[in-house]
Amino acid sequence: MNRSIASFEELIDRYADYLSGKGIQFNPQGFPMLQPQMYLDEWPELMVPYRDRKARFVHNPSHTVLCLFTSDMRIYPRLEKTLDDIPEYSRYMGAVGSDLTVTSDMDLEWQQAIMLLNQLYLATLAVNGVKIVQNLRCGSPSTPSHA
Repeated sequence: MNRSIASFEELIDRYADYLSGKGIQFNPQGFPMLQPQMYLDEWPELMVPYRDRKARFVHNPSHTVLCLFTSDMRIYPRLEKTLDDIPEYSRYMGAVGSDLTVTSDMDLEWQQAIMLLNQLYLATLAVNGVKIVQNLRCGSPSTPSHA
């Protein structure tokens, strides 16, 4: 995935169209409005990065939550292949929202695009039955108020 605003906007549009087709509503800033039943409501035994999901220490996927707490370069392919990966995510207890880097020194537009992409990814998992754990990664305390 190319790290340009245009490539992010293309992926954002793809996710938004998909989610609209699944009946998801959006707030005025374009963020998906999710239902409480989409969220994980119990504690996992283990949380592991997606790349470690098949490690020997993952004894019980149904009690394990997947996350993308890794370098951005490892996250991009997951964002591109989310729909293809749904069967894999479904084997696990749930998933934590994407953690693409957002920092306060980034342009506000760039921060907002990344935050939106992170939330659309999470919503895509949720509408496909994967229980989710919110990750509200932002550049600074004031960034969400501009989104």
